[in-house]
Amino acid sequence: MQRSPAAAVVSTLRLGAILILAGCGGGGENGSGAPTPPPVAPSPPPAPAGLYQGDTFQSALATTASSATCLVLDDAARQRQVPVQVRYPSNAPGRRPVIVFSHGGGARDPCSFGNPEWGTTLAGAGYVVVHISHNLDSQTQSFACGQIGVPACTETEALRYLRPGDARVVIDELQRIATGFGLIDRMNLDKVAIAGHSFGAYTAMTIAGARFDVGTLANQSYADPRITSVLALSPQGPDRFGFFDRGASGNSWMSIAVPVLVQTGAGDSLLGESASDRRIPFRLMPPPDKAEAFLNDPRAMHNTFNLNDPGAPPEFFTWIASVAIAWFDATLQERATAWSWLASDALTQVSGGLEEISRKQLASPAGP
Repeated sequence: MQRSPAAAVVSTLRLGAILILAGCGGGGENGSGAPTPPPVAPSPPPAPAGLYQGDTFQSALATTASSATCLVLDDAARQRQVPVQVRYPSNAPGRRPVIVFSHGGGARDPCSFGNPEWGTTLAGAGYVVVHISHNLDSQTQSFACGQIGVPACTETEALRYLRPGDARVVIDELQRIATGFGLIDRMNLDKVAIAGHSFGAYTAMTIAGARFDVGTLANQSYADPRITSVLALSPQGPDRFGFFDRGASGNSWMSIAVPVLVQTGAGDSLLGESASDRRIPFRLMPPPDKAEAFLNDPRAMHNTFNLNDPGAPPEFFTWIASVAIAWFDATLQERATAWSWLASDALTQVSGGLEEISRKQLASPAGP
């Protein structure tokens, strides 16, 4: 027989009274006569995670025997000269890993270099940074246009053909560069990375193995197995600079095997390319060891990732640099602490949720 709702309430109240009495052993004791333990204080919330802390050294510009800060490499096969400049950690011990840096923007004058902010930042973290000057004159442009089968090609088309070759020449000549700048005992030529911003990201991605079309040349590959790691800042997506996504038929990034970190942000749009376009390469690259740091703030604009945007909050530069240093410490120096930081949500905590890292099977080798 069912009880009435009122009877059920009364029964519940009686049960509650019995439980209260059973719990009152008197004098702070439980029903068994043992003292009641004091309440456990709640654990304090975990301390906010910090930014990755890499090495700190003094950054310096290297000079050649003639005291110049520019060394010109001759590339007879392409009728071209490739100038380089070097920043290095002057007080760092031993041989240091090398990062080849490709500047953004169009052609520069010979021995005119971009990205000093990145050079100083990375050299200060313990890396030798070799800056390339992607210059162009009428003779070289004419040569490039002939090579791609477009007699009246634009400066951009010429540089899209020339830039990957410039990077390959620099990698070929690292021994000469080390000797020319007096750094033969300071550069670890077995640990070489490539990085670049904007047009420089194009250079870095092509050396990583991204395929591209230029002029009448299709599906070009400049993948260089000597590269250990890649940093692409504000990279291009499909239908830009000859990169492509043809669905089931393949895409530019599907064969990249080297570790790659992409950095971009919500305001990183330029010349018709949106921030969402710049995120496509990460999505299409295969694992393992791929990562994307995305700064979800419209103030994170194109030049923010060049570390010289006057309109960006200063902390943006700190976050962007911290991720890059952690990436190179992980991939070039195999530091477990760097891998662990990259795999954590530390950056999201530090940035108040503005920036986060997406990952594809990051490694975690043992080590300090």
